[in-house]
Amino acid sequence: MPAGGASAGDADGRRGEAGRALMATASPAAPATRATWAVPLALGVVWFSSGANFLAFKVAVGTIPPFLMIAVRLLVAGVLLLPISLCVERGGWPSGTQWRNVAVMAVLLLVIGQGAVVWGVQYLPAGTTAVFVSSTPLWLALFERLRGHPLTRRALIGLGLGFAGLVVLSTAGGGEGSVDPVAVAAVLAGAAAWAAGSLVGHDADVPPAFTGTALQMLIAGAVLAAVAFGSGEVAGFEPEQVSRRSIHALGYLIVVGSMIGFGGFVWLTHAASPTLTGTFAYVGPVVALALSAWLLDEPLTAPKLGAAALALAGVALMATGARPKQRPCGQ
Repeated sequence: MPAGGASAGDADGRRGEAGRALMATASPAAPATRATWAVPLALGVVWFSSGANFLAFKVAVGTIPPFLMIAVRLLVAGVLLLPISLCVERGGWPSGTQWRNVAVMAVLLLVIGQGAVVWGVQYLPAGTTAVFVSSTPLWLALFERLRGHPLTRRALIGLGLGFAGLVVLSTAGGGEGSVDPVAVAAVLAGAAAWAAGSLVGHDADVPPAFTGTALQMLIAGAVLAAVAFGSGEVAGFEPEQVSRRSIHALGYLIVVGSMIGFGGFVWLTHAASPTLTGTFAYVGPVVALALSAWLLDEPLTAPKLGAAALALAGVALMATGARPKQRPCGQ
């Protein structure tokens, strides 16, 4: 996930159309100039947002119920993004088939993918949660293998190392005592759902990137709002108890996580190589670990760092050893 990273609906199968629309407005000399600064800038934004999103999740759910928080985030971001995307991409209103595919992706990527992660981060450190979510490329490779696509030896080794690191982190607690196994299972299920949604969107008939993602946000936001009402979150919610920090975190998730971070990721998918774009999967958790230690006082113990290094090394090895037709997905 840029759950967070990045952010929501990043795996939309029509990102290239958005890229071509944006590139069409540039002057002939723009690509050479843009390559000197825009790619590193966009990459830095994606790296930062994909890690910082987990801190924002942790702070936001401190005083806002998780499903209500993520529903508000997605609905507001979707309302802001949809008119902009329709004007920029000019893809027209989606067909019935596109609506169905967008709805399926919304459930997998956002309702389950992000919903499970936001619920789990209540009971896990933000940095540890980010490392568990970094398993998304591992799940993607595993699902591809189950679909009959062979993996290289390097990718298989990376797959094994990555899951081994996650097992060590979950069973040893990263040196912080035992971790909540239900929360770990929820976060890993969210990462697996995000990978499944990425595969669905890879070849599906969907609207252009930004339009499709805005619709996913609106659909998922509505579903999660229903979950918040049905689970009793809203009934027991007292707005006057919401802290200023939680409000600021929610604002960050809407503006930076959903708008800026996602926009940078989509732009990178056509301006940079898949390998470079996919580096957020193992750089983002490092950013989350560092920021959570600095801002949330989450300890960086040796066992935690060792397990995280093992997991992220496996992700990096698997990603660089994947066959060319595999594409990275974002959270």
